Amino acid sequence: ALTSTSVSISHRTMSSSLYLSPSTLKASMATQTRVERNFRKAKNMVNRELVAFLTETTNAASRLERALPDEQLWHVEHALGIAQRCIQEPLERFKESVKDEVDQLEELRRDLDGDSAFCKRMYAKLLFVLSHCSRLMATQDEYSPGVAG
Repeated sequence: ALTSTSVSISHRTMSSSLYLSPSTLKASMATQTRVERNFRKAKNMVNRELVAFLTETTNAASRLERALPDEQLWHVEHALGIAQRCIQEPLERFKESVKDEVDQLEELRRDLDGDSAFCKRMYAKLLFVLSHCSRLMATQDEYSPGVAG
């Protein structure tokens, strides 16, 4: 049975373990602001690179369309859809999804057979573009206070 004393003691113990000194809190907020600013800059750069990727991949796929099997055309359309979605996603949503997106792209690239050189290069390029933000998020998660690691 819980008594008001045990609840009070538990609450006091929990509060003291969660306490951050003002200097630690200020440093944490400054780091968070810097990380947010860096991520916003990275997302803007990634958006520019994704627009270039969309243009380049669409042009190349148009030239190769008759030579590409249906499965590879699916991969091209899928990659273009991912790039478009990443451009359109608001910053906070993109931050939440970029690591999973990179993991899924890596799996798709790895699962392609040897006859899919165009699609493998396309996925590799998309991975290269998105991995910049993915690494920033991994770094943020690693150094964020209060995140279990």
